[in-house]
Amino acid sequence: MKEKGTGAWLAATPSFVCGTILSALEFRDELRDRYGLKILNTPSHCDGCTSEFSTTHALSCKIGGLIHSRHDESRDTLGCLACAGFQPSNVRDEPLINPCRDIGGKNDTHVEPQTGIELEADRGDLLVRGFWDRSTDCIIDVRICDVHQPSYLARNPVNILKSAETSKKSKYLKNCLD
Repeated sequence: MKEKGTGAWLAATPSFVCGTILSALEFRDELRDRYGLKILNTPSHCDGCTSEFSTTHALSCKIGGLIHSRHDESRDTLGCLACAGFQPSNVRDEPLINPCRDIGGKNDTHVEPQTGIELEADRGDLLVRGFWDRSTDCIIDVRICDVHQPSYLARNPVNILKSAETSKKSKYLKNCLD
């Protein structure tokens, strides 16, 4: 019989099939992080802004590489899942969102390789053709939110995620519906 409160911290049963196997180092680091201990063998300073390194800072630094790595890892995981559920040819990364010619030169541009025409466009992280309906594209833009950041501690995690969703909608919805 299990004692009260034991084993509750293990969120997923380790399985090769589900991809929930951790290496010995990953397991050690997860345990140390869970109990508030310093993770071993971390750099002394952030690789982006040279601030003192901490897990909290690394997950929020907009200059350092860890937040970008986590974002790209999430995008790649979604891409693998999409390839498993759809034809791999229906999935691609960094799609242009509703591209048009760059008239003012103010926004990011992309040169179309076949025509040499410069296009103005936002980019998504992943495109899945036929996700919602045949012959339609679903563009996914990943956002990583660390709800444990000091600036978020006074807010409800659900409200933090709703705020991120609202931000994405205000940035992309009009372009996606055009």
